[in-house]
Amino acid sequence: MMEFVKSLGKGSGGSVNLIRVTKPDDSNPYYHAVKSSNYYDCLHEEFQILSKLRDCPGIVQTFGASLSRGVNDQGSRVYNMSMELVEV
Repeated sequence: MMEFVKSLGKGSGGSVNLIRVTKPDDSNPYYHAVKSSNYYDCLHEEFQILSKLRDCPGIVQTFGASLSRGVNDQGSRVYNMSMELVEV
């Protein structure tokens, strides 16, 4: 199960949220960041670049083979990219 925890930031291209993921047995939850945008082309281009750099040290890693599609609180279509959570 995925659960919204808090907003990590917002900019002109979208927003990034902290998501908690739990397994059905509630063991060892983990966290990741999800970047959401109304602009498919921009987010898809970023996803493609990060996918080419997968496993490179110092580069945020993406999860999944593609973007996911959803609807935001205002009922607008959004595109989502799951990424590792990097804390500084």
